Amino acid sequence: MWKNSICRYADDPHRCIKNVKFIGEGGYNKVYSATNICKPKRKPILAKRIMNKKNLPSVLEGIYCAKKLHHPNIVRTCKTYPEKNKLVSIQELVQGYNLEDYVDNQPGHRLDDPRRIASILYQYGKALNYLHTRHRLIHRDIKTENSIYNPQTGHLTVIDCDFAVKTPAQRRYGTTCFLAPEVEMCHVKTHKKQKTKCYYGTQADMWSLGMILFELIHGVNSSPVHNYNYLHDVYSGKKHPLQTVYKRNDIPEALYRILYRLLEVDPRKRMTAKQLIHHPWIKKTLRRID
Repeated sequence: MWKNSICRYADDPHRCIKNVKFIGEGGYNKVYSATNICKPKRKPILAKRIMNKKNLPSVLEGIYCAKKLHHPNIVRTCKTYPEKNKLVSIQELVQGYNLEDYVDNQPGHRLDDPRRIASILYQYGKALNYLHTRHRLIHRDIKTENSIYNPQTGHLTVIDCDFAVKTPAQRRYGTTCFLAPEVEMCHVKTHKKQKTKCYYGTQADMWSLGMILFELIHGVNSSPVHNYNYLHDVYSGKKHPLQTVYKRNDIPEALYRILYRLLEVDPRKRMTAKQLIHHPWIKKTLRRID
């Protein structure tokens, strides 16, 4: 029912979507809050994202797929429509904080409660397992900045699904420090015009989740992979992303083992979303929360 109630009347945006207010902007779009005046209580439940049409070739597949997604940990897209030289997307307005900002504002710029980390990981795993197995989609830009977290409820929502593509994919897209090695290697091989075609799959998102987990444990922008020379060595297989990282004594060893499995350079050996949500430590820790 929540899916239908969010998008009710959004099919008539010119009549129902009013009181538009600017929230912020990213590299490809501007985001506004809006009031659905056709709703009885007239609450601002929608976000209005406006994208420049020059970016349309990159997002058309993702926008088409995003409207089919119905999951509590993924932002709901109600409708898209052209407006002058822009493309407008009407979405669910998610309550909470950008996860990157939330973590950065914590003591030590990191999370100290393994139970909170387990809950966040589990919700990411549920969202990605849904994308990967139900729709065979690669999000391609999983990062803390593209996640909304509500500390009061503990609920996490993955946003920015507009650049998702069906697996396998070839074109490089995403945020550099969160890109999986196979994504970067595909870009290099394509740029060099090698005859052998290179593709990557859903496991690229799991590497990105590993980088998120690192930031939750050690702090935003603390990864050595944020050093571009080190990043190049990781992509070429000369170094492991955690080679120079110290372990926190207050973080369970099981959580570090999950981190190592997510940041496995070989995507065939990397932990899947399904394996993550069924991991014994995750399940045991979540039972303690309940």
